[in-house]
Amino acid sequence: MLYALMEDLAARLASEFSGTLEVSAGLRPRPSFEELPTGRPYRAWVVPESVKIELGGRATESRTCKLNLALAWRNSGNGFYQKDFLDLVEDLASWASLLELTPDGQRAVCTATEIEPAIAIEQLDQGECFTSVISLTFVSYGHP
Repeated sequence: MLYALMEDLAARLASEFSGTLEVSAGLRPRPSFEELPTGRPYRAWVVPESVKIELGGRATESRTCKLNLALAWRNSGNGFYQKDFLDLVEDLASWASLLELTPDGQRAVCTATEIEPAIAIEQLDQGECFTSVISLTFVSYGHP
C-alpha cells in the first residue's frame, strides 16, 4: 500500500503543478541533491517514511502511512528568492493537506501535515539549491 500511495501522490503532484511550477516529480528512497533539469527550476520527490497497521475488525483496521514530500529549487537569479520558496512550500503543504488518495482501490485521507523547519543549501554549479521537506500522514480504514 505504501508504494501505491507514493505513486498516487507523485502522479497528483505532477499533474497538479507541472503546468504552473514546471515541477519534475518522482519517487525516491531518499531525497537527493542532483542537478535539476534545464528549464525546470523545481524538483519534487515522494519519499517513504513509515507504515503503521492497527489491527481490528474488518471495518476498523487502519493503516497509517507517513510520506515525505521533498521540494528542491535552484536559485537561478531570476528575482525569485528564498521567502518566495518558503511561501511556495506553505502553499504546497496546504494543497497536500486536502488530498484524498485512492491507492489500490482504498481511500486514504491526509490527517497531518508538517513542514520541516530546516532548509538544506547545496552548491550546484555556483547556484544555490534549497530543499524543504513536508511530512504527510495518510490514514485508510476498512481493509479487506
